[in-house]
Amino acid sequence: MALKTLCSLQSLRLTFSASNKIKDKGLKAIGSALKSLSSLRSIQLYFIRHLNDTILWSVCQGIKRLQFLQVIYIESASCDQVTDLGLRNLSQILRKFDELRSLSLKFAWADEVTDIGMEIIGEAIEKMTSLRSVSLDVNGNKNITDSSLMSISKCLKELNCLENLTLRFDDCKQIRDIGLQSIRESLEKLACLKSIYLNFYRNQNITDISLESLGQSLKTLNVLKSIELNFFRCVGLSRECKDGFLESLREIASLENTKIQF
Repeated sequence: MALKTLCSLQSLRLTFSASNKIKDKGLKAIGSALKSLSSLRSIQLYFIRHLNDTILWSVCQGIKRLQFLQVIYIESASCDQVTDLGLRNLSQILRKFDELRSLSLKFAWADEVTDIGMEIIGEAIEKMTSLRSVSLDVNGNKNITDSSLMSISKCLKELNCLENLTLRFDDCKQIRDIGLQSIRESLEKLACLKSIYLNFYRNQNITDISLESLGQSLKTLNVLKSIELNFFRCVGLSRECKDGFLESLREIASLENTKIQF
């Protein structure tokens, strides 16, 4: 059944297994079809591989008129052709959805994305103060540095209603203590936060300073129920610091679920 005939559809999930085979005609069809779904409230798009700026632009053109959207989920496991320009185009569209409740963006192994692109996305998210859930995943990116985390930290401080936060920077080799420290500072502003997932797997630069301060910040969150952290193979963390961190979590009275990987 053609998407255009589903004008009352409220939720849509599409998976593209080979995005590189989508030609111009197909891109225009996707954009045109999405524009017609005026009642859509939730859209989830999965690109198995080969997501690029052109495809991202077509998606943006398709969703920009969907004024009732509350959930946007865009995921790709291989984004080597997505650049800062693609994120700039996406951010321009995101700014239109000031009532959005949930945003999830995954651009894995997007080595053409830099701190500039992350700053642009952060500036868009900063204006979306109705967000209850945010997930950002740029795992495997070689160019992401502490500047990206600082941009994200800045936008998080404005999201007073945020309840669920996921940040994945696993295998991002250039992140250091200063970046994680900035995220830690923003957490203390998120009084409504109930669930947090942070992944800094295999980071060689994070030290005890970050983990100790993170523990202090988490203890200020009075409604926090779930913590999932991945610091596996972070060789800069000492055994004493890890044990102290785990002990500090016992002081969070509201906590119901924990999953910590060291």
